[in-house]
Amino acid sequence: MKAFKTAVLALLTTALVAGCISPELRTTRIAMNERDYDRALASADAELARMPGSPEPLFIKGQIYEIRSDWKAMTFWYDSCLAVSKVFEGRIRESKQRISRRFLSQAYYTFKDTAWVRENPNAPDSILQHRRDSLAVVALEHLEEAAIVSDTSRIIYEQGTLMAYQALRYDDAIIWAGRAIAHEKPESKDIDAREILVMVYQQKQDYPNVIKWSRELIDLADPATDTTNIYLKALDALIEAQETTKDYEGALLTLQEAVKRFPNRNDIKMNIALFFLKINKFDQAKDIYLEVLKAEPSNFVAALNLGTLLANEEKWKECIPYLIKALETEPNNITALTNLMAAYYNDKQDAKGAEIKKRLDALGAGN
Repeated sequence: MKAFKTAVLALLTTALVAGCISPELRTTRIAMNERDYDRALASADAELARMPGSPEPLFIKGQIYEIRSDWKAMTFWYDSCLAVSKVFEGRIRESKQRISRRFLSQAYYTFKDTAWVRENPNAPDSILQHRRDSLAVVALEHLEEAAIVSDTSRIIYEQGTLMAYQALRYDDAIIWAGRAIAHEKPESKDIDAREILVMVYQQKQDYPNVIKWSRELIDLADPATDTTNIYLKALDALIEAQETTKDYEGALLTLQEAVKRFPNRNDIKMNIALFFLKINKFDQAKDIYLEVLKAEPSNFVAALNLGTLLANEEKWKECIPYLIKALETEPNNITALTNLMAAYYNDKQDAKGAEIKKRLDALGAGN
């Protein structure tokens, strides 16, 4: 009997506590039910003045600003509510996700509205670009609103980066890519944003930034999962930037690291040879060409360049086999024919030299 009385007393106490809400909070609830949002805001403020940090009026203020589509205010009050209590977390998360998804969809469908472009394929490029600009501006505005509501969602910033890049709005793409990278997790780096930064800075001919972001991509690329050849694309961009800025030694170091990763890539080895030539290290270049020809006997460039290097050194007998090999692939290559003619004449093989001269004359390249 005693236990029964205790249980009844506990129920009565709970009901009593639940019913003891302040007049301010009661007014807030009534005003919300009546959709009198100004009165609800005023009474919620009064309740917060009476009990600072009370979660329910904070949540109600967020609801009101959500109804009014004031996303900044809504986010402020919802976040303030979450900072003091998790009671309304599920409902707040649901609202934020629903709203941000809506803005993402609006951005996507706005940007994909290519009907006009399809219907006017012969429009001047300036008109097409203006159309892309107009669509991109609206789409990016939707994404800005999504970011206000859900500022930690990486997909928003990734979409902003991609849309801005595709619309040729490179400055916007840089901003959105920066935001995507700022919101990445240490264990999940944003490769797409970095790849777009490389392409944007290539378009802007900003080579220090091409080098910076290409190196980051190279460090992030995983050989086991790099199905889109991110590493090789970043390598090409980095080498191009280093060549343009005449950092030949830097390019050599980059390529030598790359060939450790891809020891069977003859194209990388050929690039190493090219940069050896640029810094006048001809013996090292010849060694590379010999290595490539051993693995790929039909490599025209390796055969031509090796033959030409040997001809320049007046090693006439040695250069002949490589020039002949080059001509097997390109029979009318003027450089190979000219060097081979010189080699034959200087090696006292005049008949063969005369034969090559006839071929050059027939091509209109004779002396």
